[in-house]
Amino acid sequence: MRCPNCFCETEELVCARCGFDISEYEHNFTALPLFTELNNKYIIGRVLGQGGFGVTYKAISKEDGKYYAIKEYLPSEFSLRMSDGITVEPSNQKFESVYRHGRNSFLEEARMLYKFRNNPIVVDIYDYFEENNTAYFSMEFLDGMNLKTLVNNMGGKISINDAKTMFVTIASG
Repeated sequence: MRCPNCFCETEELVCARCGFDISEYEHNFTALPLFTELNNKYIIGRVLGQGGFGVTYKAISKEDGKYYAIKEYLPSEFSLRMSDGITVEPSNQKFESVYRHGRNSFLEEARMLYKFRNNPIVVDIYDYFEENNTAYFSMEFLDGMNLKTLVNNMGGKISINDAKTMFVTIASG
């Protein structure tokens, strides 16, 4: 068995290499199957997040062994994953043009962000591509936590000073 977090071979349910508890990971079946290969470069691991317009995965590069975050265009309101578990299609014929427009906008966003590589405030985009009738982009993998988790870890509140620092940092980007 492979760990969906660090991609190493493991016999245990808690990965000895990274400590990821595989038994607690619930794979979302609207997401790509674990260890799917994309763009002949990336192997997909666990889901990092999912929202109304897509899914973000942890991935490893076959070329250099580095971790990446891969974002997939998968708008829940207008599309669905087909029975092969990989291909994406508009959920209804009437959503065809909306889906295509959204996919083009997604790729345009990736192209725009790609131009901001090496900006310390903006996540680096390394690659963007179309595959499986949808679109993807790879970006630097930043290990950490989201704001909701941070706030929960701080007892449900963050200080005004911490909030100001975050806001100024984000706004400067």
